[in-house]
Amino acid sequence: TISPAVFAANSIAKSLLPLAVGPAMIKLCFNAGIMAEFMQSLLPSKSSIWNRSKMNEFDIEQPNWRKLRKFPNKKPELAFLDFDGTLSLIRGGWMPIMRSQMYQALRPLNSRESDWDLKRNIENWIQENNGKPTWRQMERLHQEILFRNGESKGWQVHLDHFTDLLMEKVNHIKNQLRSGQRDPKTSCVPGAHELLVNLQKAGLELHLVSGTSLEHVLEESDLLGFSAYFGDRIHAPEPNTLNFSKEKVLETLVPKPIDRSKVLAIGDGPVEITLISQNGGLAIGVARSDDHDGIDPATGNLLEQCGAHALVPNFTQAEKFT
Repeated sequence: TISPAVFAANSIAKSLLPLAVGPAMIKLCFNAGIMAEFMQSLLPSKSSIWNRSKMNEFDIEQPNWRKLRKFPNKKPELAFLDFDGTLSLIRGGWMPIMRSQMYQALRPLNSRESDWDLKRNIENWIQENNGKPTWRQMERLHQEILFRNGESKGWQVHLDHFTDLLMEKVNHIKNQLRSGQRDPKTSCVPGAHELLVNLQKAGLELHLVSGTSLEHVLEESDLLGFSAYFGDRIHAPEPNTLNFSKEKVLETLVPKPIDRSKVLAIGDGPVEITLISQNGGLAIGVARSDDHDGIDPATGNLLEQCGAHALVPNFTQAEKFT
């Protein structure tokens, strides 16, 4: 019999070891107990799992931005920007869809996890791979089904199912944007265009780096008026490409590690925040809440642990750090 605590610790450690993006995370993964405690500290309390609006670690009356640590001394020369949830809201709501999909696939299986433990684990798995190609999360779902002695047809089937659920909503928004029924600003993170203008004025070379498939990023960035800021500097996985990673993009753009301290990362996922902060660059975490105008506490906690120098819910006061 596996206790819920041991089950959770084993699951978290098993997944994070191969996917960790830095030496510090790898060291943590060797101790499942420490890893479980670390991840649990980033999540909502038991009474509010998947209901983050009840959390008060951050003062939502001061919603503009929150500085966490001293900024690096070197002036950024290159901006490494995430897309979904950082600039674009077209795919907003993807996380609840994925949570529900994983929960419905795993809850009927024979495991001793409580609802709380299962939801907490699902949150971990999603956040661990936020910013990476979606197949990573679906591969994790596939592994967890097998771990519980269930039957899975493979991560591609889970990915296709998730894509169908998500695209039903996304296509509706994109059709409205194409027809002019929806103002593009309503599908952008507030202040996103002003942010990009400010970064360009500051002389930074802008690069859009996303885990969403390239064809969708190109289309959606065009619909929202972002394409002109990036030109051909949009990086995302092409169809049937499994080896895409933001780390590889950074290595291509900035081959010399010493120069990566001149990179500014802005994103809502742990991948780009960890990657740039560990290389000495400036990392700004976007912790937008669907429930209020301030910083989302759970996302904020996660990005702070990943090395973010500051947190913002949006870019309405982007001039404070541009």
